[in-house]
Amino acid sequence: MNQDRTKRKLTSILSADVVGYRRLAEGAEASQNMLDTVREDILDILLIAITFVAIPPLATSLYRSVNIGWQDVMYLQIVVYLLLFITTLLHRKIPFLYKALIVISLCFLIGSTGIIEVGLLSSGAIFMLFSVILATMFLGVRYGGVFIFASLVLLITVTLGVNQGWIKFDFDIGAAALTPSLWIMQISAFAFFTVILIFSLGRLINYLLDSSNILRERTLELKRTNERVLEEIEEKKRTEDELRKSEEKYRILYESATDGICVAQDGVIKFPNPMLEKITGYSKEELTQKPFTDFIHHEDRAIVLDRHMKRLSGEEPPSTY
Repeated sequence: MNQDRTKRKLTSILSADVVGYRRLAEGAEASQNMLDTVREDILDILLIAITFVAIPPLATSLYRSVNIGWQDVMYLQIVVYLLLFITTLLHRKIPFLYKALIVISLCFLIGSTGIIEVGLLSSGAIFMLFSVILATMFLGVRYGGVFIFASLVLLITVTLGVNQGWIKFDFDIGAAALTPSLWIMQISAFAFFTVILIFSLGRLINYLLDSSNILRERTLELKRTNERVLEEIEEKKRTEDELRKSEEKYRILYESATDGICVAQDGVIKFPNPMLEKITGYSKEELTQKPFTDFIHHEDRAIVLDRHMKRLSGEEPPSTY
């Protein structure tokens, strides 16, 4: 009975430990799912916003092409916008990674095109900076580093091209810098990206706060579980010590008893003590091979065997004969 109780205590300890770590793992998984949801929401909203914001610049470029003639770069702008529009329509069916790559690449492409066509008078630098921020936010630091490197290479190349005369602008840069339309475009780009960044950072901060609360709750729960485990371990040690002392006590009593003691099990003698060997004259090996009824007077065998079977079936027959 003591051994069964010890086993139950050990099982309880292990179960409590497993439950504690399982709940901590569930908390981590819930936190990760929350982060994935936040990033997906930000990306979808950003995708829709860019699609609508890109309409006026595209219309302006088309109107300008009517006045100054069609330019090959318009093909690229139209293709980019169509790709953006299709991605927006199917944003719920497209995997997160593909959507992120499309949005980031389009921002970088729009920015690089503006830098090449208009130089720093365009909002290209803002677009490329935004592509770096999005790559870091959605895909990780490694991707952010890749877009930083690509942006620097492009800016350095355009700078060298302008200085060496490889790249020439077909407008007066000084006059263009003073036009209200350029200022409006720059202000609009700044306002758009600022709002997106504030929204994105706000969502991420809220996620961090929620994750912190979840982690705090799980940590406290795990701490309480560990405290219970430590208490149960101490109780297990005390139980084992008591069991060991009890077993030692009964072993000494069993071996030094002046009466013959044994266990009747499966119809034979089990665990005979030294005094029983001395009384019967049989060794331990011999005793364990004989039916216990051989050592009962033939007139008492029937009643003893009957009461023995009743005890095995759970009944309580008289203990006196």
